[in-house]
Amino acid sequence: MAAQNFLLHVHVSTDLVRKMTLSSRPESVDDLKIKIKEKFKLDFDFSLSYEDPDLDIEELPQKAVVKAIRFESVFSLQPVVPSSSPFAPGLPQPVFPVPTFSYEVEFILSEGNATYVKTGKTLKLSRGPKHDILETLAAKMHSCKAYPSDREVSVVAEALVTKHPCLKEPGSQTGCWAGFQEVAVNLGKRKVNFLPNYPRGEDAASLEQLRLQIVDEVKMSDKNLVHITKLMQTTFALRRKEVVNDDLLVAEILERWPALKIESQICAEFHRITNMNLKNHFYAVLDQHSPHLQNLFRKKAARTGKVSEVLGQLFGIYDLQVSGRAAVLRAVPVYLHEDDSGFLKMWHVSELVV
Repeated sequence: MAAQNFLLHVHVSTDLVRKMTLSSRPESVDDLKIKIKEKFKLDFDFSLSYEDPDLDIEELPQKAVVKAIRFESVFSLQPVVPSSSPFAPGLPQPVFPVPTFSYEVEFILSEGNATYVKTGKTLKLSRGPKHDILETLAAKMHSCKAYPSDREVSVVAEALVTKHPCLKEPGSQTGCWAGFQEVAVNLGKRKVNFLPNYPRGEDAASLEQLRLQIVDEVKMSDKNLVHITKLMQTTFALRRKEVVNDDLLVAEILERWPALKIESQICAEFHRITNMNLKNHFYAVLDQHSPHLQNLFRKKAARTGKVSEVLGQLFGIYDLQVSGRAAVLRAVPVYLHEDDSGFLKMWHVSELVV
């Protein structure tokens, strides 16, 4: 059987196209990139695209046009001009290759885009799909540039709503003003910070007034916990903005949001952020690591020194087969040389008898 040659037209830059012939299909995208680098003596890193931003080597036909997208050139250094305004003559348009998301998210976006075309109605994403989109964008952005500027982040946000218009923010000029903040705090990172938009009809000033109400409510001796919970839920977006963007110390956060000193509000806040029950999650993880921690503490207790002595006394008090959690929780601050006198208190059973 005669060998199948592959004829490629490679866009090395916007104004330079070169040809190359391969005697067989490349084994992978990386293999093709190496061949292109060697053939044209390229000294920069790039990604390849063919029709879709992410090239599937199995879909490469015998005659194809591929683009070598230079990583450091993904973002234009020219000023970003809003999509609703005409570009100045000769001004290159910034480009960001929006990646493909998970199958479930792509299906949701496809349905949302179809609805937007028919009715103009935008899509309100739940936390799961939003997390997937931000995490995928962050990984793609990180592969292009570790520390993007605000100008480059706006390019990413606009590219996202251009490809998926159902994600546009109603009433904004570019369609992506509200989404800019959430994209900005996540791109270039390997983690995702949940940063919701303000509730409809609210802004920073109105939410600040509600925050002051929370401060007053917490000061009352007879606290209305139901009302506090409602206020904390409404002001969640303002609080997340302060935590994620303003880099406040824990003491400052607790001063501004004293309700977070209440156990029920700590659990409620954890659920708002993670959608998990704090106590159940904490005890599950604690039980998972308890055997290893107990072994670690026992080795330390067998040595000499003040910490070892205290750990030994604790293990003499607690029956680890019955009170493993309690022993580990009591031993952690001792092992870390932390003073827990203001947090934990030991009681003798006789003191509890009425």
